[in-house]
Amino acid sequence: MIHRRFYYGLAFCAVITCLATANVGLAQEDARVSRLDDLNLPTNPQAWINSAPITKNMLRGKAAIFYLYEEGCPKCAAKWPGIMALANKNKSYPVVIIGVNSGTSPAGVASYVRQKNIKIPVIIDPNRTLEKQLISTEISLQNVYQAAVIGADGRIFPASGGDMDASVTRALATNPSWKIDPTGMPQELLPAWQAIEFGTFSTSSRSVIKGLNSRDPKVKTAAEKLNNYVQTNLQAKLTTADTANATEETKFTAYQIYSELRIAFKGYELPPRVNTNLKELAKNATVKNELSAFKRYQAAVKYLGSSSEAARRRGKKTLETLITQEPNTQAALKAKEAIGRLN
Repeated sequence: MIHRRFYYGLAFCAVITCLATANVGLAQEDARVSRLDDLNLPTNPQAWINSAPITKNMLRGKAAIFYLYEEGCPKCAAKWPGIMALANKNKSYPVVIIGVNSGTSPAGVASYVRQKNIKIPVIIDPNRTLEKQLISTEISLQNVYQAAVIGADGRIFPASGGDMDASVTRALATNPSWKIDPTGMPQELLPAWQAIEFGTFSTSSRSVIKGLNSRDPKVKTAAEKLNNYVQTNLQAKLTTADTANATEETKFTAYQIYSELRIAFKGYELPPRVNTNLKELAKNATVKNELSAFKRYQAAVKYLGSSSEAARRRGKKTLETLITQEPNTQAALKAKEAIGRLN
C-alpha cells in the first residue's frame, strides 16, 4: 500500500448548530465501541441512501469521520451547501462523506435527503443502533450534531462536529493509506478511482468503461489498472458465492452474495451464471424460508423505529415470535441481536 498524507474523511452528514446548547443532549446508556472490528454498520441496502452499503472491509486502512445530525433543526438546513462544497473539495482524494440520521423513519430520512439535495451517502438509523455505538449523548434539538473518527488503525474516537476541517486533520494524523496508487491518475478518472478505493464499484463503472475505450494511452492505461482491481475483487466474491452454492447448508449465503454482486458491481459485466444461479436459488426451500423470515425481521425493525410505543412493542413481539418459529434462520440471529440492544 502507498501511504499518503492526503485529506481523508468519511465525513458524516453535517448539520451546524441551531442552538447555543448544541452539545447538550439526552444522555443514553454508554454502548460505544472503540474499534472498527466491533462496529456494526448496516448491511441492508435499504438502510443506505445514495450508496450501496459501505462495509468495514472497505474502511480498513482508511480514516473516516461519522457525522450524526438532527434533521429538525431549521437553521441547520442552510449549512448543507457548505457540506456539499466540502465533499466536492475533497473529490480528488479517497474521501467519502456519509450522513447518519437516527431516530427518524426511513421515509422521513429519504424525503429530507431529496428536499435538501443531499448527494452523499446517508445511513438510516431509525432505532439509533449506530448512534449508540458512536456517541454517548442522543442526537436531538438540544444536541444537533456529533462526530466520531475511525482512524486508519481501526480506533474510534470523538471529533468535533462543528469544525469538520479539524476533524479531517485528526483523521489524517492516523496515517491512512491507499489500496491503489493514485500517482499519475488522469483527472477524469479520479472520481472513479475514489469510488473504487472505498469499494463503491458501481459508481465507477461508467467512467472506467469509457476510459477502456479512450484513444488517450494514459487514460486507457489508468482505466485498465482500475478495471483489473475491480475484476480481482469481483472474481474473489464470485468464487466465495460459487463455493457456498455447492452446499445445501450455505445456499442462502450464496443467494446473498450473488444478489450483492448485482448491486455492488452494477455497470460491469457479470458472468451469466450470476443471474442463472439466483433464479435457481430463489426456488430453493431453504432460501425461500430465509427470505420469508427476513421480511418479518424487516417489518419488525420498521415498527421499532416508530414514534409510537405500541408500534415498538409490536416490533419487539414480532422479533420474539420470529426467534421462536424460525430459530435456525439468519433473520432469527439478527432478531436476537436487536432484542439484546433493546434490553
